[in-house]
Amino acid sequence: MTDFEKGMLFVEFLGTANTVFTNYMTLVFAMVTASYFIAARMHWSVAGMFLAVYTIAALMAGSGVVFAFGDFFSLGDWVSQTSDPQNSALSWLGPVANRTTRMSGGIPFVAAMVIASYLGSVIFFFLVRKQRATSADTAD
Repeated sequence: MTDFEKGMLFVEFLGTANTVFTNYMTLVFAMVTASYFIAARMHWSVAGMFLAVYTIAALMAGSGVVFAFGDFFSLGDWVSQTSDPQNSALSWLGPVANRTTRMSGGIPFVAAMVIASYLGSVIFFFLVRKQRATSADTAD
């Protein structure tokens, strides 16, 4: 594989990973927005179904983020291993220029970020639900 092909593959993998991440963050933002506006009005059974559907979608989209960035990081490691930093036209590219750091070390960070954003959005749902229920009781 030529240096040009490696560079293009690296850029394409990054673009794909970012698209999957954008879709996941859109889902999380939709959850936070829906929580803010309707969480307190939901009957407990509707809230349970809402959270179940959200959990399924978040699990699917979140695992896609982890897998896409995992592939991107693994590709970066492969580019680093198969490119000679002295003779490669990719000597400016991170994985080739900095061969001492493995990109695949970023996978736990991405997984933690996905889990934290899911948990944060669910906690926000319950906080809004509790706060609005409490404020509705005191307003009467």
